[in-house]
Amino acid sequence: MKIRNTLAGVLVSTTMVMAAPIQAQAIDITVFHNDKDNFGDTMVWWIDEIKTRTEGRVEITPVYNSALAKVTETLDAVRDGVVPMGVALASFMSGVVPALGYPEMIGGLPSDPTDAGEALLAIWPTVETLLEPQGVVPLWGQTAFGTGVICREVHLNGPADWKDLTVRAAGRWQSKQVEAMGATPMPVDTAEIYIALQNGTIDCALMNPTSANALRLYEVAPFYTDLKLPSNIVTYIINQQAWSDISEADRAVIEEVSSDATKRGVQHIMDEVGNEFEAMAKAGAKIYAASPEERQAFIEASRPIFDQIGAASGEGGEAIRAVLSKYW
Repeated sequence: MKIRNTLAGVLVSTTMVMAAPIQAQAIDITVFHNDKDNFGDTMVWWIDEIKTRTEGRVEITPVYNSALAKVTETLDAVRDGVVPMGVALASFMSGVVPALGYPEMIGGLPSDPTDAGEALLAIWPTVETLLEPQGVVPLWGQTAFGTGVICREVHLNGPADWKDLTVRAAGRWQSKQVEAMGATPMPVDTAEIYIALQNGTIDCALMNPTSANALRLYEVAPFYTDLKLPSNIVTYIINQQAWSDISEADRAVIEEVSSDATKRGVQHIMDEVGNEFEAMAKAGAKIYAASPEERQAFIEASRPIFDQIGAASGEGGEAIRAVLSKYW
């Protein structure tokens, strides 16, 4: 497990006798996106706040671009102690925790950032309970806004446009949404989406503007259809043993900072959506905002999938659905 000990401080007496050094817990966190992605803005704030509020006793270092673990493998890597901490997606945890299929879905979380923040905090105790058997502790989360689909050659305005295309989807339930629209889903790791679009391995990818801009996907797939929907929980998880190794007082600090990060993160991502689209358009992307009717057609095609998640997710799913269903 990659927890490193560093000297947080050294006290020297007037007689030049050195006191015992204070050991800082230095923890690497594997991050699937790059350092240009706005998902990282609140993460960096969270890291800095933890270091400040613990007076340097806990230092977290982000390792970007899936260098320590692919996003599809982050839950396993953190559970097994390959890495102590990671940024996981609900999409790639819902296979073992089906209840997380609800927030995985495009349109599963509220579209309003205030509602989204409140909903995440409301479901968090259930998320903690569901992930406990997996050997990890979820600390906080944020979600994407402006989710839609980015394509090589065409905007997707309705089911007829999706037919026979191959579309990258993040996870089982998003794949079912792609199928419901008449396309063929294909799993592709985040770091490999650009090449897959460039080579024509996939025609399109379900995507949010935050990651699409950071990954420069518009260079190989300039057609972005904005469905104006939220998607997924970007989830910050820590190995249970690594969590236990942190003092009780510092764990309380981290929990407080994490709650603040959830509220800050969802609002920040929403605030940046317009800037992301503007930057993409200036770089040559063709942004199309789906009409209310087109957006509703996607939502209606997805409704039966929510019931499928319910059938597979048990009591935990019922608890999450009770919070989120009023926004569907």
